[in-house]
Amino acid sequence: MVKKRESKQYKRLTLQSLFADGSEVWVKNCYHKVTGKEPANVVMEVRNGAMVDVVVVPPGNDPVCLSDQVVPKLLSECMDLYKLVRSEILEVLDPEFAEDYYLENKGRKDAMANKISAILDHGKGNKRNELRKKNPPVSKSQLGHTDVNTKVGDICLKARHAALTEQQAMERLLEQEEILNINDYNYLVANGVFPKIQDWARDQSNRLIQEG
Repeated sequence: MVKKRESKQYKRLTLQSLFADGSEVWVKNCYHKVTGKEPANVVMEVRNGAMVDVVVVPPGNDPVCLSDQVVPKLLSECMDLYKLVRSEILEVLDPEFAEDYYLENKGRKDAMANKISAILDHGKGNKRNELRKKNPPVSKSQLGHTDVNTKVGDICLKARHAALTEQQAMERLLEQEEILNINDYNYLVANGVFPKIQDWARDQSNRLIQEG
């Protein structure tokens, strides 16, 4: 479970200052907050002459280190990155914030690295727009619950048929966490298949009740 950090002041940084200092570039995916749409991967192209590399920032609360995916010089010349930061789709984070986050949330850094690797491996040989495609949602009639997020139903359905492991299902739910409500969590308690997911959903449901 992702823990909440104690209140602490972090610097507001720009890409230019990070590149000038030779610091790592950490970002957070804010696609859902800006567009109002469902959380989704943010994909960038980084050009090196005729070669094009793909950099991906998955949704969720986990900070992503772009410096781990591409060398600083190419990253500093990536026009996609500057556009995404200007539009607030990506939020630039203080590296100290990212370090503190992963100190308090053990295992999340490896989980994020594995997720990025899986996305990039899946996209090899595909066009850029194919990386952006989402799985077709399950219809509400298939779920039988018109007040439950279709993504939640889809995850449960795949878990039930062993198409997702417990860890894969948990990662997908964490990506959608910002748009889940008490109906979604209660559905997961009853239909989440895996005990870890059911316990997490129960805790989240209780938290929302306490918050009123």
